[in-house]
Amino acid sequence: MRYDEVSLRAIDFRDERFQTSRTTDLGGLIWSIKKAGLVSPPVLCKRGRRYVLVTGWSRALACRTLGLRKIPALVTEETDELRLFLMGVCENLTTRELCLAEKATCLQKLSQFGMNTKTLVKEYMPRFGLPATASHLQWMFSLAGAEKAVLDAISEKPALPAVVKPLLRFSPADRRRLLPLLGPLGQNKQKQFLEDLWEIGQRDELSVRNMFRRNEFQRILSSSRLSMLQKAERIRQQLRQIRHPGLSAREDAFRSTLSKMRWPREIAVQPSPSFEEDIIAVSFRARSREEFGAAADKLEDAAHRQELDDLFQGKR
Repeated sequence: MRYDEVSLRAIDFRDERFQTSRTTDLGGLIWSIKKAGLVSPPVLCKRGRRYVLVTGWSRALACRTLGLRKIPALVTEETDELRLFLMGVCENLTTRELCLAEKATCLQKLSQFGMNTKTLVKEYMPRFGLPATASHLQWMFSLAGAEKAVLDAISEKPALPAVVKPLLRFSPADRRRLLPLLGPLGQNKQKQFLEDLWEIGQRDELSVRNMFRRNEFQRILSSSRLSMLQKAERIRQQLRQIRHPGLSAREDAFRSTLSKMRWPREIAVQPSPSFEEDIIAVSFRARSREEFGAAADKLEDAAHRQELDDLFQGKR
């Protein structure tokens, strides 16, 4: 490698063959470069008359945003594209945690640059913190091939395979309709939302578009008074009721009973999964004897409420 001052206009930012990062927030880098300059130069290679970024995409983009004309860079004479791409992969693996979309992109590009499946599974999947199986590698390839909107969404808000896998079962058009609703929800609710929607769609032979045309969903989606989080929660509850009407009724009755009892918010109470057993789980946290005693007093009060019987499945 040789050190050089390279004009930003000489870099082909359209050539993304070695890009691994999906970072869109350059604020921190811009602040750092303003204060201390570009401390770690990007690595470039020459392709024709222009340079291609091997590492340091975000740094170069931040410099361009700042309006700099030239940046310090390391220019490599390496021509093997797999070796060049590995420079960026190894740099990222030692400096930060890659999101799921970035891991999928890296694995796909390593394959495209000629790395065999055995090496990807045995050596690189564990490095990325992924199950070292050929089937999971194939799933990561399918994720890497998803549309940009999906990859951007799971990059901005970290997502787990347990959420992304059911999302990819839907068509690209349906995924675009779902992303705004999934964004405000936590991962457990996202997973439940997608599983219920998929099962209903398969059972009733409906696409997401046609399902959301139902009156009960249109009233929610067209409301100007509801936030996106409120819309997502109401649709999630509606889907739950359609797929599991009996379970949904029990959940509503359980919440109604807690409301009637004015159950203290600081004390968690949960029925058994799917109300399979006649038990409830109660828990709370205390930082002192006084807080512990206050919670115990509230539980003592609840123990004498007539509605307590209704929290147990066998008493319904």
